[in-house]
Amino acid sequence: MTVVDRSATPGAAPRTAPFRSGRPRAPGDPAPDLLDYRVVHRAMTRDLARLAAVADELVAAPDRRRLRLLRRHLHGMTVEIVNHHRVEDDDVWPLLEAVAGDRTALVALTEDHERLDPLLARAGELAVSDVATPQLAATLHELADLLARHVADEERDVFPIIAERVRVEDYARLQERFRGTLGLATLTFVVPWVVGHATPAERRVLLADAPPALRVILALTERRFLTRAGRLFGKGLSPRDRRMVILMKVVTRAQVAIVRATHGRRGHRWIAGTEVVALTTTGRRSGQARTVMVLALPDGDDLLVAASHGGVDREPPWWLNLQAEPHARVAHRGEHVDVVAEEVGDDEYAALWARFVAAWPGFEGYRAKVRRRIALVRLRPSRT
Repeated sequence: MTVVDRSATPGAAPRTAPFRSGRPRAPGDPAPDLLDYRVVHRAMTRDLARLAAVADELVAAPDRRRLRLLRRHLHGMTVEIVNHHRVEDDDVWPLLEAVAGDRTALVALTEDHERLDPLLARAGELAVSDVATPQLAATLHELADLLARHVADEERDVFPIIAERVRVEDYARLQERFRGTLGLATLTFVVPWVVGHATPAERRVLLADAPPALRVILALTERRFLTRAGRLFGKGLSPRDRRMVILMKVVTRAQVAIVRATHGRRGHRWIAGTEVVALTTTGRRSGQARTVMVLALPDGDDLLVAASHGGVDREPPWWLNLQAEPHARVAHRGEHVDVVAEEVGDDEYAALWARFVAAWPGFEGYRAKVRRRIALVRLRPSRT
């Protein structure tokens, strides 16, 4: 087994003395905002799954240029993930034990780190080959599955402790530790990579809170990074997807026209007896109201919708709009409800996805056609 030496990770800045603090947050003090932590986790889990999917494609259809891009992307992620784990083991866990020793049981999370880091090293070794191998794809899939479970456990068990017990100033020092473990060469990958996984609203917050040096790095590197990522993961639509987008636009316009002309009496019936609702969002660029018809499943007072986009390998515009502005309006058979959108988390995803497939099996076909994870979105009635 390859062992990762965390004290000498390539691209990392020199080690500094471990950060310690034993003062818990006092009642009434502000709680730290864990947005940056969540977005980093999202970047890690999503892109390992995407790299595994790319490796599968490269096994079936070798492409040396794309394999080089995979190798470069994986290297940048590896440096960040290993350093992330090192800071957690050396700084975050000791801090949590100091301020909330009665609630911490972090051995399992550290053991996950000791499994993940050698797997990352193994994937890097396999990616050096001239062609992608089934072993590379299998290792990346194993990594993606293990990291997804690890992150879910961490966010369930650790994040509440940080929010309840850690002072804002101590969390800010932890943020500095996470950044300080990375050298400049690695930051030129990590900064655009992480920001690229933020929603528009999250991006504004992250950039407002970021040190000026990181904003400069983003301005200088983002465009080139996005170009490479597009070549690696694929950003252009296939001819089939372009035809589907055109068809969906035509069908949507016709349905919306029927719904409006009949005041909601017609236009809501869909495939296999399912129902669609008229979802009106705010255009993220235009600021104008945009209405689409989406299949919706009731869940108590809420509605569930899937960002399937007809199996097109691109996020539907309505979901991008909701990420920028989650307040929207739903109309169904003459009833209008203001709603607030939120993405379904990993803990609910599998069970709710099964409900969509049960309602219409075509959803499973959509998932098979795309590299992205199809978001499930909960629309909650607005209380204001």
